[in-house]
Amino acid sequence: MKATYPYYVVRVLGGVLYLGGMLIMLWNVLMTAFKGQVQAVPIPTVVAHA
Repeated sequence: MKATYPYYVVRVLGGVLYLGGMLIMLWNVLMTAFKGQVQAVPIPTVVAHA
């Protein structure tokens, strides 16, 4: 059991970092959705050259 202890710690820390990143992403998406502003962006036309 003692030899595998560091691996469990690494897995727990990795899981905490992953979950923390997902929560930050969720916060950013929600703030963008609720407080974001619509911007008019011109889309250039594409001309095919033969």
